[in-house]
Parts: sequence; structure tokens; C-alpha cells
Amino acid sequence: MKKIFAVALVAMMTMTANAQVYVGGTVGLKSMSCDGTSATSFTINPELGYNLNDSWAIGVNVGYATNNIAYDNNGGFAGKLDKNVNTFSVSPYVRYTFAKLDKVNFFADGIVSYANTGNSDLKVNAFGVGIQPGVAINLNEKVSFVAKLGQIGYSSAKADVDGAKAVNQIDFSLNSLAALNFGLYFNF
Repeated sequence: MKKIFAVALVAMMTMTANAQVYVGGTVGLKSMSCDGTSATSFTINPELGYNLNDSWAIGVNVGYATNNIAYDNNGGFAGKLDKNVNTFSVSPYVRYTFAKLDKVNFFADGIVSYANTGNSDLKVNAFGVGIQPGVAINLNEKVSFVAKLGQIGYSSAKADVDGAKAVNQIDFSLNSLAALNFGLYFNF
């Protein structure tokens, strides 16, 4: 399997010898507290991609998130619970840039995603497909500011326990600030 992946990677790099490589991603930190309940989350989502030409690119986003949630009786839960929940995700994509206005590019990513979330008590696997619109502002030849808003797609998640049923979701979230992601890309 490793040999097949290596051959595919070399073939892709050979076909795109004139392609422009970009790296970037997002980092996030969130903390909240209310009536004895507190939650802190940290996310990091590095991204690597190749511009095949002026309109098409391929890439992958790899993510890691950790969430610490603490509840007590004052928060309406029985007893005290303090858990860390970790998530690992990988999302390869194909990007189509459909409009260019001077230093601003509008694009849509066609994404296939996998995520594994859990802790020592429970694991959940999720798969999804979707389209994520975005905008890139080219600050100069080497640096771009990128924003992605929401997603249109389908996902399915299932807990790794006997008898668990999958939770299927259709998502159309283009209007929520919670779904807005910002990042920087460095072009090589």
C-alpha cells in the first residue's frame, strides 16, 4: 500500500511539475463557561495543495482538535464529569476558482472527509462529502488571506459500539459566522 501511494504521489508531482505549491491552514482556540459548565477547545488544521493551473487545484486538509468539557451539579448534570475529547480528520479536496477580480479569487472546494472523534469511553467515525465556498485575497505574490464560509454537503457518523445506528446529516450552512474559517496560505 505504501509503494502504491508513493508511486501515485511521484506521478502526480511529475504531471504538475509547473504547479505552484501552497501551504497554510487555520488555528483556533475557544473557551466558554456558564453555570458550572466549562468547555475549552483547541484546533489546528494545516493544509497543503498544488495549483494545477489558473482554475484548478488539489489539496488536503489535516485536522486535530481537542476539547475539554467539565460539568457539575450546578450545571444540571448528575455528579462531576471532566472529559477530553480528541478529533483527527483528513479532507482531500479539488478546488475550482470560478472568478478572479484583480487580487481576489472566489473558489469552491469539492471535499471528501473522514473524522475520528472520541476518548477512552467512546469513539465515533464520520464520513462526508460536500462543497465549501471561499475567497482568497492575494496580499502579494507569496501570501494569501483565505476565508471559507459554511458547507453544502452530506455526512454520516456512527459510534463504535454494538447496536449503534448511524446519524446522517444534510448540511446547508452558508449563513453562520460559526462556520466561517480564516487562514493564511504561503505560495512557493
